Amino acid sequence: MFRDLKEYQEIAKIYADKVSKPENLDENARAEAAARRREIQNKNKPKTRAELGLPPKKKPSPFERKFGKERNEKRMISQGVKKKLPTTDEIRKANPNVVPGTRVNEIGAQGGGKPSSVPVPKPEISKFTKQGKPRTKAQMMAAKRIGSGTAKNPDTTIAQVKQSNQDAMRARAKAKFEAFKKRRAEKKAAKMNEDITPYDIVLEYLLSSEQAATIEEANYVMTEMDAETIQGIVEEQKKTLIEKPNDGYIGPKFLGIKTIGKRREEFQLDSNLKKLSKTGDSPETRDMLNIPRDYKITPEQKMKYGFK
Repeated sequence: MFRDLKEYQEIAKIYADKVSKPENLDENARAEAAARRREIQNKNKPKTRAELGLPPKKKPSPFERKFGKERNEKRMISQGVKKKLPTTDEIRKANPNVVPGTRVNEIGAQGGGKPSSVPVPKPEISKFTKQGKPRTKAQMMAAKRIGSGTAKNPDTTIAQVKQSNQDAMRARAKAKFEAFKKRRAEKKAAKMNEDITPYDIVLEYLLSSEQAATIEEANYVMTEMDAETIQGIVEEQKKTLIEKPNDGYIGPKFLGIKTIGKRREEFQLDSNLKKLSKTGDSPETRDMLNIPRDYKITPEQKMKYGFK
């Protein structure tokens, strides 16, 4: 291939000097990679306001940076630098003859708060759909009907019909819910009456009327009663076995089922009585702990909290 070693060395030197320089290859690769990165960054870079055709962003003034936008606005109005915009009430007071919701400053206005009698031209219905296809006869009829009334009621718009349907649905749902609550209350009352036995009613009557001090005494009194007396007490007490609102109990009071508010109130009272026993009972301390001055502390409470 080569005549001698010298010719081979010369050709190898020319190839290394002119063709394949490793440093040139590395530099070209790095330059191409950097160019690609710059191209991607410029492509993903958001456009500036000038490129979008928007005016430059207004920089806040030194006073606005110091006081804030709202406080600076008030400062400028108080110093007379800027005029305060009138409120709706001020505009209505200044123009008492103008009826809200009417247009009195347009061409053809009748005055007195009445709008113009000039008919407003209806928008022209396009013969093409949004996709650019010609509308069929049915589509044209539907397009003309939207916003101008329904087929059955030309004077009623589709939006009005939809709103009336929604109102009717809400009214029917409300009526059904009220009927459900009524039936649930009746079932609850019936179940409560089933759970209450004549013995419970007479026992509550004897204890609440202080005819018996203990359950044993009440049991003895009941053994001495005849059936007619017991039946009379039961019938009379059933008239009062109703749930009184805001009494702190669920159902009749003698069942002893307290509401969450009642239990919370008693817990707060116990906590305040415990504090009162440590600081000493006085009108000022009671006012501070929200304990009524006429509240009588029972002997059990005095023993429980250690009142002296």
